[in-house]
Amino acid sequence: MGFAYKINNPRGTYFITFATVQWVDAFTRKRYVDIVLESIRYCQKEKGLRIHAWCIMSNHVHLIASTLHPKPTLSDILRDLKKFTSNKILEAIQDEQEIELEKVGCYGYLKVLESVIQTIHFSNSGDKTIIQKRFSQQNLWKVN
Repeated sequence: MGFAYKINNPRGTYFITFATVQWVDAFTRKRYVDIVLESIRYCQKEKGLRIHAWCIMSNHVHLIASTLHPKPTLSDILRDLKKFTSNKILEAIQDEQEIELEKVGCYGYLKVLESVIQTIHFSNSGDKTIIQKRFSQQNLWKVN
């Protein structure tokens, strides 16, 4: 999948924004924000991701980032970060659905979660196999 913006300078620092598909407010729960932060910390420790600044909003994440080493590249790190994070958040949403099913009177809440999952699964392209793996959209701006 191509993006309008590419990381061309492996030693560069970039302003990166990635958003949930169709701007779904997925980061309104602490549990989901913690998943994002855990993923970022892992990439910092294990992959050489360097975070200069960050901000997590209700439906998107801003990072000013670079890498400590030429390999893996910033593109590789971001790919892995988004793939791992999206899978973990989808698992958390589905776990919550199962927990809520056991409670009485949660029908409306379950419908909201089902709507979020369906929005994620059936985005604009309609290709379910791609959309299940893709939880976020990405924009990049070079800082230096």
